[in-house]
Amino acid sequence: AGTDPVHLLDELKRIAVEQLGAIPNDLYRPIAEQLQDQLVLAKAQLSSTETQRVDLANVLALRQRSASLVIRYRELIAHNFDDFHGRPMLSRPGAPLGLVGEDELGFHLAGQRLAESIDARYQVPLELLGMRFEALATALDAQTTTNPVGALRLAGAFVRTFHDAEVSETLQALLFRQYELELSKVLGDLYSRLNQHLVAGGFHANLRADAVSPTPAPLTWQSSSTI
Repeated sequence: AGTDPVHLLDELKRIAVEQLGAIPNDLYRPIAEQLQDQLVLAKAQLSSTETQRVDLANVLALRQRSASLVIRYRELIAHNFDDFHGRPMLSRPGAPLGLVGEDELGFHLAGQRLAESIDARYQVPLELLGMRFEALATALDAQTTTNPVGALRLAGAFVRTFHDAEVSETLQALLFRQYELELSKVLGDLYSRLNQHLVAGGFHANLRADAVSPTPAPLTWQSSSTI
């Protein structure tokens, strides 16, 4: 009660950008190491190494662009909150997954699968956030009630960060899998913090759901193999 909803939204945006903003920079090393291991194995088995070599070169090229990609990703996460508040100058870049060109279809479909995985894994905290963001939108007289850090928004930010990168289908799968793995390290805490701030600001939801909210199990490579 008495919390300024605009100030609260800005604080939620700061927390989200702070906790999510470094994720793109954390993708490249584990992927490069995995590709190097695959190269060694392929050579030992006298198999073709062309795919691994090309993917490794593209990962190294992405790592050289890391600073600009991190900036783009952070801006897109922040734009999701501006879009929530209905700031039209910033709304378009933060839009969730939508219509795409044929050359971007693979990324788009992978992004949809990622969003479905996030929705399933964090169902309870996302439902609570959804109800609380709806209440916040009412206080702000906002046009949209979409959770700025919901599954589609996070998938959309990733797709738009890497949409112009030289990425094969095999590297695309590795990028999305690693992104989901990095998200699993922060989303539980992020959603908990955002929910707590919204409650402290007077934006409540189902308290019974709060009481039974499960802690997600650590994500493993096997759990993201469907991406």
